[in-house]
Amino acid sequence: MIHPFRKNLIILTLLLFALIQAHSEEIGKSDSTFSLPPVFSSNMILQRDVSVPVWGKAENGTVVTVSWNGKNLTSTAKDGAWKVTLPPLPASAEPRVMSIQATGQAEIR
Repeated sequence: MIHPFRKNLIILTLLLFALIQAHSEEIGKSDSTFSLPPVFSSNMILQRDVSVPVWGKAENGTVVTVSWNGKNLTSTAKDGAWKVTLPPLPASAEPRVMSIQATGQAEIR
């Protein structure tokens, strides 16, 4: 038989986990889904002489613009995802900045 104190502790613990889960789901709903996978980061190196895909997640209908090497490529998110393909570039030791921005979101560099 379970002691009444332990029984109450178990019930309170389960309620706490349920509240945390419900709160986490609400936070996920209110936050934007615009994101990049971890493979895209500062100081990354891109393959030379091949087309390079850049992708991520965003709410359906979100327009995402990727600026790279003087070109702006855009994609509209569908089914929660977006993707653009950078054209091939020759090898270079010169640093370049890629910026990615979704409508209504902060720019990612």
